[in-house]
Amino acid sequence: MENKNMLLSQVITGTVAIIASFGAALISSNYALESAKTQAEKDISILSAANANENAKEIRTRAEEYLLAFQELMKLLNNKRVNLDDVNQQIHKMDRLAQGLLVYGGVDLGVASFNLNLAVKNAILSPSKDYLSDTFNATKAWYPAYFSVIKTFDNHSMPKKAKADVQDKLVGSLFDELNKVLKTDSYY
Repeated sequence: MENKNMLLSQVITGTVAIIASFGAALISSNYALESAKTQAEKDISILSAANANENAKEIRTRAEEYLLAFQELMKLLNNKRVNLDDVNQQIHKMDRLAQGLLVYGGVDLGVASFNLNLAVKNAILSPSKDYLSDTFNATKAWYPAYFSVIKTFDNHSMPKKAKADVQDKLVGSLFDELNKVLKTDSYY
């Protein structure tokens, strides 16, 4: 009987040890898996932010080249004698740069760049003042398109800042609406 109790005790002790070992292995493997998932998410986030920064840097460089080409075109047009071949060559350069902005910056920035180029071409070819107004409007439309693209990359590379900016806008909007309601109520 004593042998039986001892054998039963050893079996129970062995079973508990095996179950405890499996439990510890399960807990360790789950911890290692969660740790690896967290590290992978962190690595993806860092890589994604680095890519966004590189893309934004490329867009900034290309936008600067485009704006310098536009400035050079304006300089050519301000000369006492305008050489149309030089102007056409400069507009062709701006078209190439606009193509790069389309590829790197997306449709909105590319279209804004091509619209500006087209407005300048039309203003040069036509004596109508409407085309000068179109050029001014196209220039005004280019900057918001550019800053919208850059803000997208900034939001991607700094998601916590983007979230804080959205919260600030929501709170500001709420206070604006509250002020309107209070002003409306004060008239009665």
